Amino acid sequence: MKVTIERKSNVNRGNLLAFLDVCVDDCIVIKGCRILKANNGMFVGLPSEKSEKDGKFYDKVYFKTKEQKREFNDLVLSAYEGNSGKAKSDEFVMNNGEVQPDDINWNE
Repeated sequence: MKVTIERKSNVNRGNLLAFLDVCVDDCIVIKGCRILKANNGMFVGLPSEKSEKDGKFYDKVYFKTKEQKREFNDLVLSAYEGNSGKAKSDEFVMNNGEVQPDDINWNE
């Protein structure tokens, strides 16, 4: 899986650190991802929508397996942490279970 941060807007409001638009494998852009901090560390929040029936929030985008979600989370957080505070794009790929930068795109 290859992940590119297309847009980043640092917020730092409570648990919300940033909004991101993330491109996956150069084919799908997920708009409205969030970087959130929790007691056990940071995680990527996917776009969600509040249900009119029960008032709960449900993800609009989800992964078929926990492994895919974990890989996406790790890649996005690595890109975010490697370029935190800069409004530039980062591109990362998963290589043998380790996150490695791959042709980082520094276009603004």
